[in-house]
Amino acid sequence: MSGTSLRAMIDGSLRKNLARLPAFPEIFLAILLLALYGRTSAWQSLLGDADTGWHIRAGEFILRSGTVPVRDLFSFSRPDQPWFAWEWLADVVFAQVHLWAGLEAVAGLCMVLLCASAAIVLAWLLDRGAGLWIAVLVTLAVVSASSIHYLARPHVFSILLFPLALWLVDADRQRPTARVWLLVPLSALWANLHGGFVAWLVTVALLPLSVAADHEWRKLSRYACLAGLCAGSTLLNPYGWKLHEHIVSYLGSSWILDNVNEFQSPRIRSESMFVFAFLLLAGVALASRALSRRERYLADWSCSGH
Repeated sequence: MSGTSLRAMIDGSLRKNLARLPAFPEIFLAILLLALYGRTSAWQSLLGDADTGWHIRAGEFILRSGTVPVRDLFSFSRPDQPWFAWEWLADVVFAQVHLWAGLEAVAGLCMVLLCASAAIVLAWLLDRGAGLWIAVLVTLAVVSASSIHYLARPHVFSILLFPLALWLVDADRQRPTARVWLLVPLSALWANLHGGFVAWLVTVALLPLSVAADHEWRKLSRYACLAGLCAGSTLLNPYGWKLHEHIVSYLGSSWILDNVNEFQSPRIRSESMFVFAFLLLAGVALASRALSRRERYLADWSCSGH
């Protein structure tokens, strides 16, 4: 055997073995899981919100009855009032996991989803050409800023799906492929997991508007169709369009806005809130820079190249 063919064989074997190794985002996911939840007291913090219990109970009702509730199951002061279980599929997932292995498994599922969302952010940054250390630092900052919402509740699905959806759109803006149409069934799934799908619909609706503002007429029909199909697919839920109406009225409730912490202005006192403020200011600065370059949607810049 010649030396050239031997080297080619070795190189081919080496590439094959390297392909079996985990990618850096996968390694990051494992490290983050150990760092955040390697201690019992850490993962127990995911169960610090009382809503976890009634989500499990609502899911158990759905599993037993085979129907999604339309009347309040739990209220003492307003029994049998109309109720939208807009997170019914997440409730079912939580209930089934709880039946299999208890609250520890519910917390375990949520910790994996939360860390996976961070790994997606990291993979997206690396895919866009960001340097490794910059990508890691930005991802860790995102983890710190969002850690206040690290609880075993259905919103973990929105935390996972939102960066994934943005990555698919961003990748399609760079190189159009059929993968972007995965966002249509993803939107339908999202509408049954958590009400955060409304934020996604607003985001994807801005895409054809941005394309039109840039006079990219060849892309306008593609992204207008994408936005329309994503919006239409969210009607595939047990309540149809009434779910959307209910969420709009919910978000417009003055009582909700005045009394629910999630809808109030953040108090910049803890470390995570300082990181959030920094990311917010950095985002405004980068958005201003992107707009000055006529980049209105998911700015076409990379941390390493500019």
